[in-house]
Amino acid sequence: MKFENDNYNKTYIKNNHHKGGKKMEYENDDNWVLYKRDVKLRDRETLTVYFFSRRVPKVGTPCDVPADKRVVINRRTGFPFLVGK
Repeated sequence: MKFENDNYNKTYIKNNHHKGGKKMEYENDDNWVLYKRDVKLRDRETLTVYFFSRRVPKVGTPCDVPADKRVVINRRTGFPFLVGK
């Protein structure tokens, strides 16, 4: 996993005891952690929403980067986000 911006090229996957269990998660040097949440839509479909947070959110579980996505850092704001490969 490499970032587009050279300042953020050190990424790692670590074990974390989140909500009582071991979970592999994505985290970068600025302590942004990738979380996911399943949302039910009106037509009863479920959609997985991925988001980054520095704090532990009320809803969501830490996760790995999906296989079809990659992490990019916004140069202006410094916030990470997912894009398709």
